[in-house]
Amino acid sequence: MSYDISVYPIAFLEKTKALNLDFDQVFDFMDVKENLVPFTPEQIESIKEHLDYRKYVIDNASETRTNFSHKKCPSVSVMLTPTGLFFNARGEDVMEISMTSADFKSSYGLRGHFAVWDAHNNGWQE
Repeated sequence: MSYDISVYPIAFLEKTKALNLDFDQVFDFMDVKENLVPFTPEQIESIKEHLDYRKYVIDNASETRTNFSHKKCPSVSVMLTPTGLFFNARGEDVMEISMTSADFKSSYGLRGHFAVWDAHNNGWQE
């Protein structure tokens, strides 16, 4: 079974909270492209730097997305788009994506700029 965790700009979390959306409504809201909030250039740079620090490597990149893998966790895949950072893993590698995504809400320099969505763990992680 695979596990997915997403990271969004904090402005997207604030947008969903302002609308008082429940768990299921957030899923529907995410499906509408116009509702998404793009990362700032500074946020994109912070994401790339942090993934590099955590030993993720770029597999390929285009204007619309960058795909990463992890050197020591073969089932981990990560996709960075202009509006979200999407982690996927299986088995023991789930711990790696859980720790990395948690950094975006709790680490100095990242905290306050990002929101973490974990549908397997009741939605927004605060």
